[in-house]
Amino acid sequence: ILLVLLALSFFWIYPVYMFSGTWYIGRISTIPWHSPTYLLMLPFALLTFINTPKYLEDPSGNRWKVLLPAILSLLFKPSFLFAWIPGVFVYAVLMNRKPFLYYAKVFIPLFVPGVIILLQYYMVYVRGNLDALVYQDADAGSVQIGFMEVWRVFMSYGGITFWQSVLASFLFPGLFLLLYGRSGKISKLTQLSLFILFFGLAFSVFFYESG
Repeated sequence: ILLVLLALSFFWIYPVYMFSGTWYIGRISTIPWHSPTYLLMLPFALLTFINTPKYLEDPSGNRWKVLLPAILSLLFKPSFLFAWIPGVFVYAVLMNRKPFLYYAKVFIPLFVPGVIILLQYYMVYVRGNLDALVYQDADAGSVQIGFMEVWRVFMSYGGITFWQSVLASFLFPGLFLLLYGRSGKISKLTQLSLFILFFGLAFSVFFYESG
């Protein structure tokens, strides 16, 4: 219980003094500490993540334990599912040797949040209805491709280097894997989190939102 509470506390950590100035834990992520939608998404994203191994063991019996919190998290912010959907897909293929019917049961329900993401993209960025309503025809946002653009615009202020940002973001999980991984007892949740982390970083490295 103590370890769970300690891990959860890292979601609400505020500035800490490191090196030459004030840093935020998790600088690699897109500055989540100021975002109400991120905070609303967080509990549903956690439920989705925690229930994913059960879903992969029995897709039919645990379908709604994953889909319901996934859809609810999507209504607040789609960021987590950008990494979760491909992460679950690759994890299931590489870590489970199952017949084709199993993969169909796993992947077909994932089309539901995938379709909702596409609808959100169409409403916000293609038609621009929401932007026009909220910003009164201000510069509309869009999703664009740009290598390391998120880090350059949002996280490089204060003279902090890229590698210092990496240290601030991954020191705790890095130490965990270094110390706990030696025992060879890496849990399924930890393995799954690494797949999701990979795709989350890939999105943040190559894509950014403008406007």
